[in-house]
Amino acid sequence: MNICVFAILFLTGFQYGSASLEKAECLFYEDPYEGYVCELHLTNPNGLDNFAAITGTHLAGFGNDDVVRVERNVASYTTNIPTIICDTFRNLKNFDFSHDFIAEISATSFRSCSALEIVALSENNIQRLSADAFRFNPNLWMVYLTYNSITDLPANLFTSLPSLRYVMLDGNALTVIHADTFGVRPSFTNFYLNRNSISAFDERLVDNTGLRSIEFTGNSCASVDVMDETPNRDDIRAALAVCFNNYSDRRY
Repeated sequence: MNICVFAILFLTGFQYGSASLEKAECLFYEDPYEGYVCELHLTNPNGLDNFAAITGTHLAGFGNDDVVRVERNVASYTTNIPTIICDTFRNLKNFDFSHDFIAEISATSFRSCSALEIVALSENNIQRLSADAFRFNPNLWMVYLTYNSITDLPANLFTSLPSLRYVMLDGNALTVIHADTFGVRPSFTNFYLNRNSISAFDERLVDNTGLRSIEFTGNSCASVDVMDETPNRDDIRAALAVCFNNYSDRRY
């Protein structure tokens, strides 16, 4: 009996001890180029999304609405992007949480960040992106997702982004690029796909976007970098001809 009681108390104490490790705390500072910044120390190894608040002391004259950039503190460890970040900093424009352990971008990760312009999540462990990951971010124009574990870009991922120009996906595990990920997106010009395993590419992406520059070295169907100013993007079409020929309309 005593052994059982001890085991229950030990396990209960361990659970409470683990919960006490979770924290979300900002070191606020003003950057002459970036504006008002929260350097966020986020300890969330279990990927919880139940934070009540982000703590930290603002500089005099500043508040949550003045924060335009959130960046990762070097000691952070999180496997997700809690909604408390965008719920707290509604005017956030730049989110940089590269070099962490984030595994997923969900439909709620950036839901309240309507002013967001840049997302940088390179060198995490991202495997899944919700099709609605950026649905509520119409001002987003640059997305860094390099060196993750992404195998697929869902349909409609970028279709709600009228200002999108740059997408960086170097060093992932992509095998096929589908046009329905982007839809009709004339603003989109620069695509970085080096060091994936791409064997097929939907040519309609070139037709439906303003793509002018593609970095594509180290892929299966082609290994090229192309900057193309021709009216019909003939140089890109020639460089990726094998990839286009390999493409099937079937997504899965």
